[in-house]
Amino acid sequence: KVHIVLQQARDVLGEEIPCDDTPEFTHEDVRKALTILKEKMMQKPDKTKAEHELTKTLKHLETDAPERLKEDAMLNGQTKPAYNVQIATHGQYVTNYGIFQRPADQGTLIPFMQSYKARYGTYGKEAIADSGYGSEQNYHFLFDVIKVSPYVKYNMFHVSLRRSFKKRIFLVDNMPYNADEDCFICPNGRKLTFWCVDDTVSELGYKSSIKKYCCSDCPYSGQCRKGRWNRTVQVSVRNNEYQAKAKAQLTSDTWVKRRGQRCIEPEAVFGDIKFNHGFKRFKLRGLEKVGIEFGLTVLAHNLRKYSREAAGE
Repeated sequence: KVHIVLQQARDVLGEEIPCDDTPEFTHEDVRKALTILKEKMMQKPDKTKAEHELTKTLKHLETDAPERLKEDAMLNGQTKPAYNVQIATHGQYVTNYGIFQRPADQGTLIPFMQSYKARYGTYGKEAIADSGYGSEQNYHFLFDVIKVSPYVKYNMFHVSLRRSFKKRIFLVDNMPYNADEDCFICPNGRKLTFWCVDDTVSELGYKSSIKKYCCSDCPYSGQCRKGRWNRTVQVSVRNNEYQAKAKAQLTSDTWVKRRGQRCIEPEAVFGDIKFNHGFKRFKLRGLEKVGIEFGLTVLAHNLRKYSREAAGE
């Protein structure tokens, strides 16, 4: 075996390992041969000047690159957005903006509201946003921390208002809850009893408690589950309370007026900046530089709008 290894080493390194054809080798010969072979295999080729410049450029870009790119929602091959831009508007004037490197909107609401407070000294009286911001953490911040009136939809809001949703009797949202026994009653009269509490911590550091309920030995289990195990449901009591409050506000007469106003406020501003004035890509990189670039953009937008209104257009 040693002879075969040295023969392979000679084939790779040429004549650098002196060795005759006799199979008698000392341990020192084997050690030297393996050392030379390892050095040759680990040796890196010299980089050209262009390769050195490319490496320096890539290292510089890595320190300024976004954490994660958003998905291409339109699926049309356009460049994926690397920055998540948030704006607050009043009368289609931009009153606040924020640049984030999070693909989801849920994680941007709290720091955006805090930046609004730092700019104006108040959180305002109402917060209006779409379903992308409706999370338990955001509801807790809006209802309990800053105590504003949030007109913020959760992701199942419109679905929960449909008749077809209410006909899905095996959904835990449509099951009666027995507070005395802490259990849900399924349509077949079976009890989903309390099993355990699962404490979770989100990526943003928010702690939430999830209560789990399960049934056992139900003859109708094939109607409400697809798996082979017993039906288990997960419920966040706090989140359900927040969603009930949000639903009461979202179905009020005030929300009907706010809903129509929200559609023509921030969306119209984004449309004017992107399509009427061709600002679709940032020319700079990094949160600080991109923030300055977009700040100048919204400043120009506000000045254009003010000049048109002053001229009576």
